[in-house]
Amino acid sequence: MSTITHFETAIAKKDEQKKYAQLRCIVPLDEVSFSKEHAPLNFTSCDYLALSKHPFVKIRAKEYLLKWGSGESNVRFTCELLKQTNIVEKKLARLLGFEESILFPSSYLAFSSILAALINSRTHIFVDAACQNTLLQGLKNTTGKIFLFEHNDMTNLKDLLRKSDSSSKIIISESVFIQSGNKASISELIKLSKENHSLLCIEDTHSFGLYGKRGMGLGNHQHGVDLIFGSFGKASGFFGSYLSTSKTLKEYLIKCGSLSFLQTNLPPAVLGAIDAILEIVPDMNYERKKLKEISLCFQKILQGYFPSFKMTNSHIIPLFLNDDTKLFTLHEKLAENNILSILNRKGQNPFAKSSLRFNICVNHSEKDLKVFSEAIKTYL
Repeated sequence: MSTITHFETAIAKKDEQKKYAQLRCIVPLDEVSFSKEHAPLNFTSCDYLALSKHPFVKIRAKEYLLKWGSGESNVRFTCELLKQTNIVEKKLARLLGFEESILFPSSYLAFSSILAALINSRTHIFVDAACQNTLLQGLKNTTGKIFLFEHNDMTNLKDLLRKSDSSSKIIISESVFIQSGNKASISELIKLSKENHSLLCIEDTHSFGLYGKRGMGLGNHQHGVDLIFGSFGKASGFFGSYLSTSKTLKEYLIKCGSLSFLQTNLPPAVLGAIDAILEIVPDMNYERKKLKEISLCFQKILQGYFPSFKMTNSHIIPLFLNDDTKLFTLHEKLAENNILSILNRKGQNPFAKSSLRFNICVNHSEKDLKVFSEAIKTYL
């Protein structure tokens, strides 16, 4: 038997079940219409504010590249850190209302390394069941005991906290859930964390740039939130992630959890783009208002065709149907009409239902919504 027979068998099984992921090359989003004559009508992008091609971001990235080169190729503890990295981290911390921030290459690295450093075998971890897979996978690197509470159910969380006999507790939630499009009740989470002497960690990736004070995320300037994770790969349209926290927790991570910093520093061009994004995002009120209006119009279209559709209060819009087969067929029919959506299957998150997700971006237009509406009408 070949050493790769097992893998070939697994691939064949996935092909037969039509349950597999694939890499797809599409025309990038730009300022032209997304209609079929130009490019796919793309509802899969997380470049919510269209910052990936913003001229100011590109210019700042180029300046950093020319000034400091392509990269340091070293970890934070074994080289002289770019002074500019510290400046950008301080700028981010001020905007978020925290004492300190730390930049990371990826969200998964931030989750897995930081949480592993903060959590020990006596820690009880309370996580919203609808949290994204990246976060749940990161928690597998910890030694604490995980308790999943029902999505956005504060009563269920309160009961679990009340039953806990651990002196070390941490509550973890997304601020805007990628699975449901719902927003978390940050104020309720803060209240419960204080009442139960628990750390509170907010994952702010799909909120950063769009919601909260000056668009810096729902967790920013919230007294009672101990840690905020976020990503620059979504609304910021670029790369990298961050942790914002207190001086005490940062010092603890450095002195007691040094593995958290065994990472290659962000390339200067990436750092430059982040620096530019932090200058642009707070003043993008017009774009945030427009995104809200487009999201509402899109949901009204779905509501007109699917009476069971439930409105969300964000730009992330999932469609749930009782029949998975109909959901999968709709996904295929939209793709045939050059309309891209995200199919979430049961099993990708063990606590999530199958859904068809649509991400709304600021450069979707009324024309795009009409194209989408006509495609749904044809399917039905």
